[in-house]
Amino acid sequence: MPLPTLTLYAPAPGVSAALDTRQLAGVALPYGVPGRTSAGTVTVAAGAVDVPAELRRVKLFTEHGRTTPVGYATGATAGTDALRMSFRVAATPDGDTALLEAAEGVRDALSVELSDVTISAGVVTSARLDAVALVALPAFDGARLAAAADTEPAEPAEPAEQLELVEVEPAEPAEPADDTDTDTDTEETAVQPTTVVNVTAPPAPPTTAGRRRGRAGIDAGIAELASVIGRSSDAAQVNAALSDITPPVLDPTGDAQGYLVDTWVGELWTPYLLEQTILTAIGPSLPLTSSKVHGWKWETLPEVGPYAGNKAEIPSNTVKIVPAEASAYRLAGGWDVDRILVDLGQNDFLARLLDLAAQDLAAKFEASVAATLLAAATDAGDVADVLAGVATVVSTLVAAGAAPNTVAISPDLFASLLSGPTAADAPWWLAGAGVISLASPSAGVADLTIRPSSGLPAGTVLGIDRRSATHYQASARVQAINVAQAGIDVALYAYGADLISDARGLAVATVPPALP
Repeated sequence: MPLPTLTLYAPAPGVSAALDTRQLAGVALPYGVPGRTSAGTVTVAAGAVDVPAELRRVKLFTEHGRTTPVGYATGATAGTDALRMSFRVAATPDGDTALLEAAEGVRDALSVELSDVTISAGVVTSARLDAVALVALPAFDGARLAAAADTEPAEPAEPAEQLELVEVEPAEPAEPADDTDTDTDTEETAVQPTTVVNVTAPPAPPTTAGRRRGRAGIDAGIAELASVIGRSSDAAQVNAALSDITPPVLDPTGDAQGYLVDTWVGELWTPYLLEQTILTAIGPSLPLTSSKVHGWKWETLPEVGPYAGNKAEIPSNTVKIVPAEASAYRLAGGWDVDRILVDLGQNDFLARLLDLAAQDLAAKFEASVAATLLAAATDAGDVADVLAGVATVVSTLVAAGAAPNTVAISPDLFASLLSGPTAADAPWWLAGAGVISLASPSAGVADLTIRPSSGLPAGTVLGIDRRSATHYQASARVQAINVAQAGIDVALYAYGADLISDARGLAVATVPPALP
């Protein structure tokens, strides 16, 4: 079973801590007196602590955590009442700070860190000294640095003579000057092969007797945590430091969700189709009221010709009309939503769900209309680039008697239009009157709009006369209650039909992909 490591504290007014001597000394651990640690109230038996033969290994730190080393042990004396130690403080900025804090009474207590600790009936019977920390609050009231008038620098002890663990006669109350005495005959005591636990001492509020007096009051929550850990005699480590209150203590997941409140920001932005280029070009859409749209159109137009007069036959030709029709197609989407999202969640969830479905519906209609117009358009052939494509489809439409108002291009070609020729190399019609908008991607020349369409395949340029086709559309949003499964069913249904009036108002050119 894992067994404890013990860390304990001590305060002291008027501590001797001069920058020239760089020595600190005092009671590191009193024996036989109770100390309030986060493992509970424990005492340490005389001779229970084994000090390493090589004292330099016992480092002095500022607070527990072993992140700020400031010195090392130079002497250790085990009496019947306490373990007294002396230290050499390093000539470093952290060491200077430690000496100053000790002299000013800010951090003037000692706290040992013990491993391989055995606790029996609340008494530490064996342990190994690992480190000592300078701390602000003591778990053992007597664990403190020596006062200025009572301190003499301790002589470094020989490795084999650092700690006396044999029975001795009860000592007379020691004069303060003896607190740093390191001249002792010592015996080494074997370390118990046990493991180590970290626990920390609860903080004490100030009392009327002064801040360096005992720890009468402790935080109830920390004390409870400490007592639970301390009830086991096989704790892995005991430190008489202040207990950490971190998110993992509050919540095993580490999120501290029982206390911290999440920040709610609502729906985040999502990009979606802003415009329907081709639908706008032939728009506006007309209502769809049946599964088919019927009409008629001219196949052969009436023609006139020269007339000689004098009752001669006037010119005539056979005209022909044909029926025109378009069948409706369907688009739909539906979702079964758990009621909790509406009953206990945000009340606009269903509306936003259907709004985004409608945005996708707009993109699907754009692609469907684009496919219908491309299938009917006059093929103007391959061109070298997007500018040549614009010129080609416009000239094809004008030659057929159409008046192009929009040139729709695939998104990849709009990028090449932006990086196209310089003003000096551009054709006169673009250099003289060209306007490009990046906020709503488009280019314009006089009354002609050049705009990308997500419905066109790559490398496509489509010239459009708005009179060449008509789009019919109908849609419905439906919501129903699914009582048996505690859900809300929502759906979007849409119907469209695309009627070509005259294919001569449509022309398409293709920019082949560049060869590698």
